[in-house]
Amino acid sequence: MPAITITIDLDEAPWYGFSPEGRGEVVAIGVLPRGMTSGNPSIAMNVVIDNKEYFVEMSLRQFQIAAEAFQARWGRVSANQVEFIAPITKDKETLQ
Repeated sequence: MPAITITIDLDEAPWYGFSPEGRGEVVAIGVLPRGMTSGNPSIAMNVVIDNKEYFVEMSLRQFQIAAEAFQARWGRVSANQVEFIAPITKDKETLQ
């Protein structure tokens, strides 16, 4: 998996050519348990841009590092601020 750039604040440090107009929307996110060629888990996202769907993938490790960086700057988002489509499950038990 290629290196990833983590930008904490795009207002202060915008990407070259970044434009908020016409951006896509993440409509689904999930984990592929053995998504990496190494057999490690990856994060898969379904992104819609201009009514076209794209599959985006990154390692779970990269995702967690980015999440830790964002949390350090912006704080933690509680689970009650997130809309879940289906219950979160682990080993067939629903986690609350």
